[in-house]
Amino acid sequence: MNISTLMPQSLLMKVFGVMIAAGIAIGSLLIAIHHFESIGYERRVSEDEIGLNKDLVQAQTQTLLLQHQLNEAQNALSKAKSDLLAINTVNRNAVNGLRISNTSFNSSLPTDSREALSRRIASLSSVVEDCSARLVEVANDADTRTAEVMMLEKAWPQ
Repeated sequence: MNISTLMPQSLLMKVFGVMIAAGIAIGSLLIAIHHFESIGYERRVSEDEIGLNKDLVQAQTQTLLLQHQLNEAQNALSKAKSDLLAINTVNRNAVNGLRISNTSFNSSLPTDSREALSRRIASLSSVVEDCSARLVEVANDADTRTAEVMMLEKAWPQ
């Protein structure tokens, strides 16, 4: 053995050299671990973004479908309202015609006849029955349309 190789300074240098080499190796391993973790994190983030984009496209498609259904329902409701208005106009014209007929009928009746009063009461009763029946039909149609609108409004996403 050589005495110069056992000198404290060279031994100290060797220890420092080994420590530096170990530090470099450990540092390299830590950097490599961090690198692979960041790659995995970025991959998870991109996969999450892809999933969110798919969900967004699906939600937009469903929104368009629901909007189309709502538009159709609103169109049907608008048509039903216009039909109801037309029926109402026809009914008003019919009532006006009945009023005119009733007025002419009343003017032809003698005022003191019991028979005339009975006929007038019967005529007015039939008019009232017809109007009441039609009113029930119109009210049922209106209730149905109102329930349909409320159902569609509740089904529409907020």
